[in-house]
Amino acid sequence: MAKEKPRIVLDESAIERNEPLMGLVSAPPGEYELVAVDTYGRHVVDEKIRVADRALPFSFGMELAAAVSHRLRLVRKGRKVAETAFKVAPPRSERNWDDYHVCVWARYPQGFYELLREAGVNASMAYRMNDFSTIVENEFPFYVEQVAPTWLAYYHRSGIPNWTVLLQQQKDAYRKHRPRPGKGLHRTVCLSKRVTYDEMERRIAKEVLDHRFYRPLYYTAADEAGITDLTTPLDLCCSPECLGRFREWLKASYRSLNALNREWGTSFATWGKVMPRTADQVLNDAGGNYSPWADHRDFMDHVLGEAFERARSMMRKYDAEALSGLEGGQMPAAYGGYNWLLLGAAADVLEIYNIGHNCEIVRSLHPGKVMLKAVFATGTDWDVHRVWYEFLHGDIGVILWDNGEERARWIHPDRKYSRHAVKLAPHFRELHSGTARLLRGAKRVDDPIGIHFSQPSIRAAWIRETQEQERQGIDWLNQGSAWGRQHSEFLRVRESLGALVEDLGLQYRYHAYPDIEEGLSPAEVRIMFLPESAAISDREARAFERYVKAGGILVSDALAGVCDGHVKRRGKGALDKLFGIKRADGAFFPFGESIEVLKAQGPFAGLKGLAEVSLKAAEPGITANGASVCGDCSGVPALMYNKVGRGMAVYLNVHNPDYRRLRLDTRSAAAAGIRALYATLIRAARVSPAAFFRGGNPVGVEIHRYMDGRIAYIGIGHNPHLRVSELGGDEAADNGMIMRPHSGTLAVGRKQHVYDVRRGRYIGLRESVPVKLPGAGAVILAVMPYRVTGIEAAFRGEGRPGSVVALSGRIKVSKGVPGRHVVHMSIRQPDGRTPHYFERNLEAPNGRFSCSIPLGHNAPAGRYSVTLADTATGVKRTVALTVRR
Repeated sequence: MAKEKPRIVLDESAIERNEPLMGLVSAPPGEYELVAVDTYGRHVVDEKIRVADRALPFSFGMELAAAVSHRLRLVRKGRKVAETAFKVAPPRSERNWDDYHVCVWARYPQGFYELLREAGVNASMAYRMNDFSTIVENEFPFYVEQVAPTWLAYYHRSGIPNWTVLLQQQKDAYRKHRPRPGKGLHRTVCLSKRVTYDEMERRIAKEVLDHRFYRPLYYTAADEAGITDLTTPLDLCCSPECLGRFREWLKASYRSLNALNREWGTSFATWGKVMPRTADQVLNDAGGNYSPWADHRDFMDHVLGEAFERARSMMRKYDAEALSGLEGGQMPAAYGGYNWLLLGAAADVLEIYNIGHNCEIVRSLHPGKVMLKAVFATGTDWDVHRVWYEFLHGDIGVILWDNGEERARWIHPDRKYSRHAVKLAPHFRELHSGTARLLRGAKRVDDPIGIHFSQPSIRAAWIRETQEQERQGIDWLNQGSAWGRQHSEFLRVRESLGALVEDLGLQYRYHAYPDIEEGLSPAEVRIMFLPESAAISDREARAFERYVKAGGILVSDALAGVCDGHVKRRGKGALDKLFGIKRADGAFFPFGESIEVLKAQGPFAGLKGLAEVSLKAAEPGITANGASVCGDCSGVPALMYNKVGRGMAVYLNVHNPDYRRLRLDTRSAAAAGIRALYATLIRAARVSPAAFFRGGNPVGVEIHRYMDGRIAYIGIGHNPHLRVSELGGDEAADNGMIMRPHSGTLAVGRKQHVYDVRRGRYIGLRESVPVKLPGAGAVILAVMPYRVTGIEAAFRGEGRPGSVVALSGRIKVSKGVPGRHVVHMSIRQPDGRTPHYFERNLEAPNGRFSCSIPLGHNAPAGRYSVTLADTATGVKRTVALTVRR
């Protein structure tokens, strides 16, 4: 009989790091060696064993593990006689997401992953059902792409044939039955049907169970999701299931059928008869009652938000620590389900296209969310700008859209780097070498400036703008998802207001109805802007009145509260009395010449010497009814204010969609006049920047502040328009003047120790510092109450192969106790290599840090150089570790 071959039988082939590797060796009697080798060639187990009776159980700890993939070998007399594979799960801390991840989207073959690491890439994407073994074997963290697109992004699924016609078929059906509701308005995959979620859970369960051992960074529920195709308008969904849920939702909102009928202007006899109205039906409503349409849009926003919530619950059912992702997020819109108050709460990781201030809205309403951007690299300085711009606005990673096309490859098939890889690699390496972790642990500080976020006002604006388009013969059914981005005046108003505040060297925060109804504090929000907030609920109106009486300054440009929270026109504005105005009619259109300043008084005192403000009045039917009038436009009052209690309500009666374009010419007198107007209002609220350029903030330069205990970080970068080709008007507009290098002197407050974080340079004990901002990129300053004088570090334990060496240290400072620091550690081995698995960013609360360094059994003997660099200051220390056999 043939001899039985030696075998290794494992109890489990996949274990946690705190679990032992257990199994049985079956082999002829004799002396053997059990060696576990990881992906990097490190021996994490190397034990001599003696087999006496053909079977020997074993158990080894995994304290030396630094990888996922391993091979366990049985060796006799230097020759491998048996082998099996096993895996050790990644650390649970991977999901804390406190550091920067650069995720490559494309799937690369073996031999490319070290090149990717050298180019700053440190994560990847696994596409749901596809094989992802190469990613695991190369020890790349990954996220799982699109586990439920069939249900959440039905009309935007590039993986199926003819997907672009799916919504067109729905539109054709709508046209056939126009304008009758409920005909041809069933979402093909209805998100109110039980079968939908049964199917979704089966798919999510499979994907999560297949991947969960590797602790994916997150699972993307869907990319570019929507009730329709992204934000394309169509009044879905009126399926029987959706209508049933809608009626129950209305019951909870209105409490009684009589209340609903009063609001809608209807006479439904029973809840079972209640039907929403389509856009066609309400666009021509002479009374301006859009609530039967707007309530349905509000409900569908909740439907999509709940669908993402349910997807996340399903993921966590099968992976309790799972993070749920939403990718390809769109601008806030009346259609598609894009209400970021709801969607931002329904996912943990958000990859959002930066349109219409959606990213600013999310960071305001949902602080601390993990935010990423897709990078569509061009190989130009614009790539560099976008990476730093998005980072300073809260992003903690990117997804490189490297979809295999020649122009998009990060690394070409000949293993040469693309020009965009060469351009961005140094910046990615810098960000995940401590800089991102440093600011991730700090708290962003906004100035006490609020901006109203109102999804009902987005719906009201869509009605108003669509009515104008209909008068021009443009059928709203021909709108695609990009239409609003390219044509919405309301979006331009919102973006212009944000750019104005930023150009004044200040930052702001959006506030939605939950914050407002709970009560705004004038101490925290000294001035609140309502950017054409046409739809304001009664509860919001009462909250704004309390805010002003308590000492706040409330500023509306136009249309404030002309509709209620359900987008039904009011007889008079909800805040007319507060603003001290009266409306003769509801007309709205920009008209007349620039506004002439009549009286530079009250909040407009800073406008002395300025003849006019280059804005047109918005509402011709406005008259003062208690307000003081400071401006005029063709006989129509503008720039009005009304003192109420300890505060003030300011009604500008202006329409301002153009500042975002005008500012691109930094010499523009029109833009300067608009800035002067808003600067006077902000000064009247006693708001001033904590850090500012002497001589005034340069147009197009944005200042960000973060606090971490007593340490302040100041980020400075350009804020050009991100889609300059869509600005409208002057087609020659570009970001050239905004993106120029800038030199100036930045005041940082009282005299403190200032460091240039990116250069790792001490500037001095200063109250103002010279700043040189490049055309692309950013400057980051650390402002500390002490100077970092050095780093102390020591090892505990003997440096021998197969041991775990403990390293501890502290940041030395000139006085007091240091705050939180981040220390970047790298190790050079005696053979000259600097393995990436030893590279770490160490948290140093109160300046103290520690870590463990696992040395493989085959670690080279000799002198190891351990370099420790304080990320905030650039102070370094190199300590030697001698490893002896």
